[in-house]
Amino acid sequence: MHSHSHCDNCFKINCAHASCEVIQCRSGCEHRMHECKLQDHLDVLCPRVRVPCINSEFGCNFVMFRKDLRAHLERCAASVVTCRNLGCFMKKNLSVQKVEMRVSKFGDYFKQQTIKDDSSLSASFQLNCGDNGSKQIETRQVCDSDFRRDEYCSHYRNVHCDIINSLNGWMEKHCPNKQYGCSFSSRQMEPIFNNSKTRIVFSNVNKAFGLIGVDVHNTFNGDHMDNEISLTDLPVELISYILSYLDSFSLNNISLTNKFLRSLCSSLLERRGLVSLMWKKNDTMNWTVSGHRWKFSHHFSLVEKWQFDNREFLNHFSNDCKHFDKLIHKEPFRLIVASTKN
Repeated sequence: MHSHSHCDNCFKINCAHASCEVIQCRSGCEHRMHECKLQDHLDVLCPRVRVPCINSEFGCNFVMFRKDLRAHLERCAASVVTCRNLGCFMKKNLSVQKVEMRVSKFGDYFKQQTIKDDSSLSASFQLNCGDNGSKQIETRQVCDSDFRRDEYCSHYRNVHCDIINSLNGWMEKHCPNKQYGCSFSSRQMEPIFNNSKTRIVFSNVNKAFGLIGVDVHNTFNGDHMDNEISLTDLPVELISYILSYLDSFSLNNISLTNKFLRSLCSSLLERRGLVSLMWKKNDTMNWTVSGHRWKFSHHFSLVEKWQFDNREFLNHFSNDCKHFDKLIHKEPFRLIVASTKN
């Protein structure tokens, strides 16, 4: 057996030492080394060796060249980020069990939660004591949505920075009589995507915001064209090609349409979806992994530009609002009541 003490410290690609020959990597990476180092090179370093994703135990099934591993991790289905950003403020009395949300017509975006006692409150809650001594909680709901790592940045930018912070401000304006019960609101800003006008919508099924084209929105409102065909009338290859261009929010919703479209969307899960572990308790009361759950996130295409809408806002509606009661005095009246005391 030859001693390889020389090879341990030798890094010459043209070494002529007789104990161990210098060879080229058989995988085609053109790396040269002593023959005794070949197996270590293939197991750890060679960029041309196909390796599984490092998140394979969490559900990712991709096998790729080692040189592509870094780029894959940015969009890996098992590299899931849970959004823990806070949303709108809510107030709650401890004597009441359900938290009520009255912020805007998008209020259902935040889940109604049940709070049992003080111990279940997180550190972000602020306790305020009223005049009657009862405790009131002012808290913010957590988004708690899952995203792939490459989707999270645009979700935070569009949803939490652009939409949530502008629901009752720049993006959406409410009637001045909202405090008296008027629910009318109007949007004065609309997103621009691919140089075309779009709309922000809210899915009551998925409890998430999304992006939809103005033409599609008008079709949903009843503006149908003549001689139109259904999406399911097209060839399967063409439908799959169309689905590959949709964002995760659209795939999530279209998969709920029927079994045929759901089966086509499922073929895109490994490339466009995300996977999470499913847990269950065993006989010893310990949690074990029972399987993997694949799904599409609520992510929609990044909106980089917004513009003001040209529609008139509340100029005409305020006069017709049923909560706007005009008080007209036909006879003179006193503004200040004179004191009768001496």
